[in-house]
Amino acid sequence: MEGKAPLVIGGGLYLAHRPDATIPYFAGILFAYLWYDFTHWSTHYRKPLTAWGKSVRSHHMAHHFNDPGKNYGISHKWIDNVLSTTRKRDAASKE
Repeated sequence: MEGKAPLVIGGGLYLAHRPDATIPYFAGILFAYLWYDFTHWSTHYRKPLTAWGKSVRSHHMAHHFNDPGKNYGISHKWIDNVLSTTRKRDAASKE
């Protein structure tokens, strides 16, 4: 289902006979998904040049390599704080 959400939402709007909402909403969802996908790719494959980029990359890599149930935020770490999905480091791993 991953990657098909814009098609499902756009199809639902079409079936609901809302052409005034279908095209702009579908375009917005598609743009947002493509931006997310680019940001995720960049986090993995581009070298971060700023302290913010290094922090975000470190945060996200902990999601993949330490605890897949934590650290979902790619461009904004605050969302993990809001959703209580921030990975807390134990005292031994901080040293």
